[in-house]
Amino acid sequence: MELDVETSNVDCSKTVRSSSGKTKTETRMMSDGTVEASFENEDGFISTIICPLESEYNGHPDGSVSCYRVYAVATSETAKINADGKMAFSISSKINADGKMTVSFASENNSGSSSANVNAPEGSEVNIGSDGTAIITMPASTDSSSGITTQVVSTISGDGSTTTEITFSGGTGRTTNADGSSASSKSTLKTDSGLTVAIDTSSGVTASMAVTGGTLTASLANDGTSSTSYETLTLKTTFSSSTGMDLQVKSGKVVSTSSSETGTDGVSRTVISTTSSTNTTIQVQGTGVLDSTLGAATGSTITLSKNRTITSTFAPSTSMSSSVTVNSEGLMTPTITTVSTDAKQILPEVGAGGTVSQKPGKMVVTIPLTTSGSSRNISNISSSSRTSQRGGVTSEFTTTGQWIGVDTISGKPVYVQSASSGATLVLENAYDNTTNVSLSSGSAEYRIGNSLQGALSGTLPVSSTPASVTMSGSRNLVSLPAYTTIAPASFESQFSAYKAVWVHRSGAWQFYTSSDNKTVYTDKGYTELVSSIESGEGFWVELNSPVNPTNFEIANYGGYSALAQLSSMTSEWNLVGTVKKITVEEITQAANFDQTSEDESNTLGFLENSGGNGPPSGMQISNYEFEIAANEFGQSSRITLLLAILILVSASLMWYQRFLMERNGSHSAKSRLRRPALQIAFAAGMIMLAVACAPPQSDSTSSTFDFAGSYDRVHSVWKWDDVNSKWLAYSPKTSIAQELVTQGYSTFSTVEKGQGYWVRLSASGVPTSLSFAEPPAF
Repeated sequence: MELDVETSNVDCSKTVRSSSGKTKTETRMMSDGTVEASFENEDGFISTIICPLESEYNGHPDGSVSCYRVYAVATSETAKINADGKMAFSISSKINADGKMTVSFASENNSGSSSANVNAPEGSEVNIGSDGTAIITMPASTDSSSGITTQVVSTISGDGSTTTEITFSGGTGRTTNADGSSASSKSTLKTDSGLTVAIDTSSGVTASMAVTGGTLTASLANDGTSSTSYETLTLKTTFSSSTGMDLQVKSGKVVSTSSSETGTDGVSRTVISTTSSTNTTIQVQGTGVLDSTLGAATGSTITLSKNRTITSTFAPSTSMSSSVTVNSEGLMTPTITTVSTDAKQILPEVGAGGTVSQKPGKMVVTIPLTTSGSSRNISNISSSSRTSQRGGVTSEFTTTGQWIGVDTISGKPVYVQSASSGATLVLENAYDNTTNVSLSSGSAEYRIGNSLQGALSGTLPVSSTPASVTMSGSRNLVSLPAYTTIAPASFESQFSAYKAVWVHRSGAWQFYTSSDNKTVYTDKGYTELVSSIESGEGFWVELNSPVNPTNFEIANYGGYSALAQLSSMTSEWNLVGTVKKITVEEITQAANFDQTSEDESNTLGFLENSGGNGPPSGMQISNYEFEIAANEFGQSSRITLLLAILILVSASLMWYQRFLMERNGSHSAKSRLRRPALQIAFAAGMIMLAVACAPPQSDSTSSTFDFAGSYDRVHSVWKWDDVNSKWLAYSPKTSIAQELVTQGYSTFSTVEKGQGYWVRLSASGVPTSLSFAEPPAF
């Protein structure tokens, strides 16, 4: 480094300039005793240090410069804290020969030493204040791919704590929450005082700290994403967020906090993640509701998407893996997978107040029960298991209570309902095929299907095998394989592995995709799906390329009956689905029955075993036996009606016989007839009452019955062959069926469980005038 010039300025400051090759250094000693030094590297970046009064400033032979100052020096070697309570600390800063900068804080107190070291890129400015506060301002940078401009400012306070703030502006793919007025957003990374932490701001900002057994790291990237991790020699836990979060490094842990956001249920929620050397805890905290808490074991990989869906994956062994998804409204779904077969177990959904823990030896789920029966009612607006609203679709089994799994013997769903306040369920699965259910507090009763079993005591083993549909083609027409609902808040957790999902609403197509490139669909006029997918609804699932057979799986809540919904449909094309194998004849009968015009001409009408929804959510399970009976009235109504007719006919015959005998003056015969007649009538009445009101002895099953009506409006029924990507068509009318064969369509006789299908109807009656066409396409 050669001295080029030394200048005394009018304001009494002095400037010294020197150079070495293409690098230049300029030092300006101000009249107040402060020093401002700048260094220009070979690429033209200028780095600057502003040193306070009483600093030690040095220029080094390699062209680097440094500034150092000690604050509040201790009065003796043994005292770590001065009599005025101030702590001895020092601040130093250096511009290296390449223009990159370092700023260091060091202190000692009675508890030991601490330090904070900040690395800054070339072109930064460091301003050290007289109070020991150092402000490091990095040059703004713009990412060429995203168009996001980033400005980083880091502050080291006199107590050793740091705050680094990143401001983002511009860009169309920005993932942080933007301020609408300024089109900018901010994320911060803070470190507490008393820590030994290293901070790198060369690309975004990263803070790292040594803790028991490993290293904790917290990072904010230039695109607004963030991550925290804990790493040992053999394991690494990561929590990565695609949406903006504020990070804080504390003693032994890193806390990540999202901004609050209001869900479709009207509740404002915040996501808080805490990573430590023992585990990572994620909480979804909502205003006016309890927290949803996920505990992930060390070695887990956790992500938070832009849509605020959390996914935690953990492999307890090479043969098993587990995952937990948490939607934006705090609903958690735990899943265990056997790696070799990809066979899954889906444990019960857990809402507000519940916990899910991925532990090395087992998955543990805690569910607080309510006296209303079902934790699924907590978020009734958008719970993925809420009752289907599609007309005519009824559950095979009563849904009141908390679903916990499937009975391993009968295959029927098992429900638990609290019998006292404060009842809490605990479910444990040791990464095998059995989920063990017990109570940690309170009392509860359980039922299998619709049959009440009694008090839950000890441990109840259940299966968590899901209901599933196999998808084999690039496009697959399916329906929900169990009685449930998938709400918008759960779309990402359920459909993120697929290219797109399509539903047909009010004659138009709506889509859902987890891809950022939604304009591919919106530019074509399609709208995004924002309402639930429900039981009995057919919908399309597009798979990503390359296409491999994939199972669409949901928790097995039992089946449903959906044929009845066809009777109330008036559109020409109707996209529906089934959860059981049905024939084309059953579809035709159901669609040809018009409730509005044929109720009077069909005394029995279109009768389906209702199954029902069980007792209202406010009923206690102690009253459940009677309530089930009331809901089973629809199932026994046919028998009750027949018995009523029998009684009326019998009573009429007896009355008529007695009338004849009285007219003939047979008093003794009349008296002999009266008693058995009353006895028969009374017995028949009791039988009818017992049938109508007795608790069910077996589960309801869905059945289709013949129709007395002659309404004739079915043109054709269509099913998709996903393997060969072609339509199959059936028509109950000979002429139309022949024409479909002529058009090249193969026929079919059944629709399988979990498949969707189209029914084409004629609103004007016999559909002979409809032109031949395939179902609507997206």
